[in-house]
Amino acid sequence: MKHGMKHGMKHATDPVAFAACACIASAATGASAALTSMPWWAVLLTGAMLAACSLREITDRSRKSRSVAASVFGAAFALALPTSAPPAPGVVSTSAVAVVMRGDLFDELGKLDSDPNAVLGTTISVTGAWTPATHDDLATISRRIVSCCAADAIDVGFDVRLERDERIGAGEWVQIEGIVGERVVDGDVRYVLEHSVIRVLEDDATTPR
Repeated sequence: MKHGMKHGMKHATDPVAFAACACIASAATGASAALTSMPWWAVLLTGAMLAACSLREITDRSRKSRSVAASVFGAAFALALPTSAPPAPGVVSTSAVAVVMRGDLFDELGKLDSDPNAVLGTTISVTGAWTPATHDDLATISRRIVSCCAADAIDVGFDVRLERDERIGAGEWVQIEGIVGERVVDGDVRYVLEHSVIRVLEDDATTPR
């Protein structure tokens, strides 16, 4: 029984070496930060611990060669990973929509659509669902429009730059007060609420918590 366990551990060193170098390389390139919520230093530490475990089990030259090869493949695998986060499944549109909807957010988007110069630079207050900022994208406040079925749903709203960082979860119903500005992203004009202040509300309500 002991011999079987020892034999199994010998074969386990190769995948451990692969995982160790994959963790270390992904932390170094930034792929881990882009693809997981785990801090890069935690991924790096995990890789270092796995590498130490792998080296501890290597006792002969042939096993060392296999572990080195597994490590190289692990590093190559990590280098092939993307270093930027994949696009969100539902990008928020900052343009007014044809469907007439009631609500402060829709009202402000409608004003921007008809006369942007009258709204840009002014302070407005809107309510909607909150999406925190990511490494590549600003935070957003939005409302969802469903014209026919769930497959036709679209989120419309504003990009948001907060005056100070707030730890508020995605999907929370919030009120944002900020100065209307604009920015160009991939050739498209997007409206953003600058120097914003955020308040968490009860779901679809106007009373702050």
